[in-house]
Amino acid sequence: RDTVTYTVTVDGEAKTYSAGDTVTIAQSESYKLIDLAAYRFAGWTGDTEVLSDSSLAETSFVMPERDIILTSSYMLIGDANGDGRVNAVDANLVKRIITGELSPVGMTDINLDGRINAADSNCIKRMLAGIYIPPA
Repeated sequence: RDTVTYTVTVDGEAKTYSAGDTVTIAQSESYKLIDLAAYRFAGWTGDTEVLSDSSLAETSFVMPERDIILTSSYMLIGDANGDGRVNAVDANLVKRIITGELSPVGMTDINLDGRINAADSNCIKRMLAGIYIPPA
C-alpha cells in the first residue's frame, strides 16, 4: 500500500512528510547585511497556523494532511515605520517611543539591550551618518 505524503516547502526548499510526522524547521541565518543595511529574522510567513509561535527561528509542528509553505521574513533594523528605509522619520519615531507617546514597533531595539532608549536613538543617528552597523 502506498503511503500518502505531503510537501513542506521552506524558503523554496521542498521535502515530503507523512501526515502525523514531526517536522522541524530552522532559520539559521538570523541576521543579514545587504548593502550596509542590516536585517534581523522577524518570523515565518505563509501557512503559519501549524506553528505554535511563528516568531521562533527554530520550531516544530505535526504534519497535517496537506502541503505547507513557509517563508522566513526579515525586518530592516531601525525601520520604525515599516517603509523599508532608515531615515530621520525613524529617528523621530524612536524618540516618541522613548517618551511613551508610541508603543514599540519594528526593529527599534537597535543595540539588542532589551530596551528602547536613547542609545537606540543614537544608533539610528550613527546609522544615518554611515558610521554604525547594528549587531546581529
